[in-house]
Amino acid sequence: MPRLSILVPLSGPVPLFENTLASVLQNRPADCDVLVVHPESYDDPWEVMDEVQLLETPVGVPLLEMLDASLPYVRGEFLHILQPGLEVTEGWADRALAAFGGGDDVVAVSPWLVEAANSRRLVARGVAFDRRGGRAVVGAGIDVERAGARLHEQSLRKSRVDGRGTGEQVLGPTLQAGFYRTAPLAEIGGWETSLGLEWADVDLALSFADAGFRCVESADSVILGPAESTWVESPLRDAATFSERFAAGRCGERVYLRHSSRIDGLAPMVARGAGLVASWLTGGTARPSLAQVAGRMAAWSERPRHREFRRELAEWTATRRPRPIEVAKSLEPQVETRSESGSVGQGSSSDVVPRRAA
Repeated sequence: MPRLSILVPLSGPVPLFENTLASVLQNRPADCDVLVVHPESYDDPWEVMDEVQLLETPVGVPLLEMLDASLPYVRGEFLHILQPGLEVTEGWADRALAAFGGGDDVVAVSPWLVEAANSRRLVARGVAFDRRGGRAVVGAGIDVERAGARLHEQSLRKSRVDGRGTGEQVLGPTLQAGFYRTAPLAEIGGWETSLGLEWADVDLALSFADAGFRCVESADSVILGPAESTWVESPLRDAATFSERFAAGRCGERVYLRHSSRIDGLAPMVARGAGLVASWLTGGTARPSLAQVAGRMAAWSERPRHREFRRELAEWTATRRPRPIEVAKSLEPQVETRSESGSVGQGSSSDVVPRRAA
């Protein structure tokens, strides 16, 4: 069994994916395997099948479902998620893995994302969350040396980077790049697909924190990327439609509800609604839109589902028994391989199928 598995999904423009994969293969550490999850449309023009394991999904499968469906094929003790558009540097993986030596409760390590065009400028140290329901990218746009000095001050104060990361504290890795202990990640069920790309990373970090795990960041593990702190188009951009902003608000409130114990009864809902309306009325330029507020309030109708999630998480925390990975039935892993003609064997067209070299 390899110590590390590196998973690179093919999402977005193919050239970005191929540049990322090339940097991984050039700098890959010893004792690791590389997995690529890709849609059926990818024909492997560089013939990398001998160097990586290819996992095939139908065209159009969302990224989070691609990641979750890949987990049963991960063999490494640790898993590294790396999105297209990023480039790794020599020794990046070994330095991140060393950070897991801080204790068995360290479940994730957040590498530092740095601008490829300006190595002195940070893109992200990780993600944070506050109880008002906000997600923040920690360190975006800050000078690398300045960020390093802040991190050193935190260590001198013996400030543990766990609980609810806020301000300058990192709660977990971004979805762009992160290292995880494979077993807890699989047991907890991977990423929650109903939350979308904007919220899945901070929700996973909160789940681990609620279960007693913690994340640390590694300033020595450097990954290069674009200047933007996210590679997905934000649903909160100026041109977003009402439905997009409504959906973004609902996803954000789902995260709040999944990790708050004070949601039962009418009083908490009324208090939360009053607070959201107040933030809309008085928030200034940073205030949420009316569509976001409506979406957040609509999420409260889903309270029973979120209450059940907290119950299951508490049970898993108490027993540390693996929970089955909840993957959509259309993505249940299959063992069929491609025939010589290139067609997929028995099973539905929406299966995840490992491709192996002949």
